[in-house]
Amino acid sequence: MTKSLKCREHNGNFMVEARRGRPPVKCNADNPCDAVQTTKRKLAKATGMREEQIVIRGTGKPTRKELAAERERLAVADKVAIETNRRKDALAAEIKSRRSSVASEPRSPRNRSVPLAQAAKAELEAVGWTVQGRAYMMELDTEEDVSPDEMAEITAVRGAESLVMVWSNGSLMSQDYSMWHSKPSKNHMPARRLKFNPDEMTDNELIRAISGMKVTYWNTLGKSEESYVVSGEKLSIEHFYSSNGDEDSARRMVKFIDLNGNGFRHFHVDSLLKVG
Repeated sequence: MTKSLKCREHNGNFMVEARRGRPPVKCNADNPCDAVQTTKRKLAKATGMREEQIVIRGTGKPTRKELAAERERLAVADKVAIETNRRKDALAAEIKSRRSSVASEPRSPRNRSVPLAQAAKAELEAVGWTVQGRAYMMELDTEEDVSPDEMAEITAVRGAESLVMVWSNGSLMSQDYSMWHSKPSKNHMPARRLKFNPDEMTDNELIRAISGMKVTYWNTLGKSEESYVVSGEKLSIEHFYSSNGDEDSARRMVKFIDLNGNGFRHFHVDSLLKVG
């Protein structure tokens, strides 16, 4: 059997079991009076807190000062949360903007010779040359731990003219200008001192003849003789064709590495003067 008692602390009613002895004069946390429960609901609604977070002391009705203080505390907390979210949004927008700008910026080429070759290509094309180019890394045949050479080359053709330019590590190494139908006498080229006719040889025959040998050829641009020792490694021959599709075997270009450390070199077959 239960009975209702008056809570002297909160002026509310609470239920207790009827038994002998002095009855309690106030409620407790496990058995709150109805005034405490009503006050908790009002405070929860006014402050946004949960009812179990609210502790009621004294009278069952909160004062205006208590309600104002609680509202102020919550307002401050709301302002802090709003400012935190604003900063988070601003940081996210900045990160997104930086990623976008980095993705849109063109990356600088790792090969230092590429920008020079591209600039030369643009200038030649502007005056009517047809230009093709390539970039590559060339590792030297050495036991030392050195970085490979950063190579770039372009081959330009305009009518009967041809021009080959080669860069290494950002510096122009060689350039060779010639005319398709120019004769040695017009270029002041000396007479050949060869035991064979390279113009009539196949690529394989020519490679076997010059590999590991000292070659001397005529630099048509500098109008002088140049001599280098041909490495058997990274030796290649490039072919040229006229506008009607015919190949001039004498205009083949031999590309090689000098064994004496002078880097990449090349010459046209019809400019070869001496082997050995």
